[in-house]
Amino acid sequence: MTFSKEIMLGYKIFDGLSSEELDAIIPLCQEKKFDVDEVIIEEDSKGSDIYIILEGRVNVDIKSPSSQSYGSSSGRLTTLREGEIIGEISFLERGGRRSARAVALDKILTLKIDGEKLRELFNRNNHSGYLIMQNIASILAQRLCDINFRWRDNI
Repeated sequence: MTFSKEIMLGYKIFDGLSSEELDAIIPLCQEKKFDVDEVIIEEDSKGSDIYIILEGRVNVDIKSPSSQSYGSSSGRLTTLREGEIIGEISFLERGGRRSARAVALDKILTLKIDGEKLRELFNRNNHSGYLIMQNIASILAQRLCDINFRWRDNI
């Protein structure tokens, strides 16, 4: 699969962007493949790149406070699928610490967006920056609601 502007239009992070605005984002992107069980993002690492899942599923988990390791004692936050994003929190934190680990559940294909170059684009085109940041906020709000309901239902 080669990503295209038409494919990008279907992803929530790009809602509301014009064709010209998407044209400016395409050069910041590259396809990146990961094998089953390969770590895409490591918790506590630094980074600002955003990944969009094009194919496959990704588990997002955090280390258990008691063991500080992964495995049966780690906390699975969610499983993400095609069209969903990874790495958005450290992007918002301007290259801050990654808040969770993302691991390929299947062989996956992602679209990696260079976070630093995306910020530079936002400085040149505030409209694109506003829309993408608004879309990221909406995605995070929905995830927080989902986690809250799962937590409530498991009490």
